[in-house]
Amino acid sequence: MQEADTLEDDALSFEEFAASVRAKEAMLYSVYDEIDSQQRGRIGRRHLEWGLRRVELRTGRYGVRKQISRSGVVKMMKLLGGRRHIDREEFRDLLIMLPAKDLVTVSPYYMKVRAGCL
Repeated sequence: MQEADTLEDDALSFEEFAASVRAKEAMLYSVYDEIDSQQRGRIGRRHLEWGLRRVELRTGRYGVRKQISRSGVVKMMKLLGGRRHIDREEFRDLLIMLPAKDLVTVSPYYMKVRAGCL
């Protein structure tokens, strides 16, 4: 929650916490809307899995780009159980519970090129 500590006083006020939660919720809804591009109000299992493998999330104080690891996508799909579709709120709840270890940093293009040249 370090990114939520906007006053940088090593304490998290209720207002800072609430603002952080609202911002994360808005970000997750935006990601859902990208996956549900046809605006059906629900996403099927195959389309959800496809979308989760491609989504990028901004995390931390500096907005580092992260993607969900393959094992993270598999875990999330298992959590759905036998459900064939997921709606906006279920999607939000699913991603809120995603452990940080299931996110991998997306390397910027220039880092990949530079690393390949050394």
